[in-house]
Amino acid sequence: MIGDFFNFVKSFFLEKIPGFAAHLFEQAADWFLMYTIKTTTWFLNFSWEIFTGIAAEIDISAQLDLAMTYLPAESVGLIYALGLPQMVNMVISAWLTVISMRILPG
Repeated sequence: MIGDFFNFVKSFFLEKIPGFAAHLFEQAADWFLMYTIKTTTWFLNFSWEIFTGIAAEIDISAQLDLAMTYLPAESVGLIYALGLPQMVNMVISAWLTVISMRILPG
């Protein structure tokens, strides 16, 4: 009977308290990681919207269309068939997003 009591006290202090502390640390690390991921994705979406708007305001597609008027018609047809103006627009938007992610915290 007394041995059971001391075994209970020993298991409580040597197994249950460290297990509880490890569980708390695991939950805190999990919460911090999820908070960091959510914050980073929020900043990424925020900066993507901002700089997509800036790219739309700059209107890169219109400037590319203006530049296409100086090229031969066959080349312009091939460029549009490949979708190069849309690709350039996406790359510039992504580049502006990278710049914004360096500026914004996250």
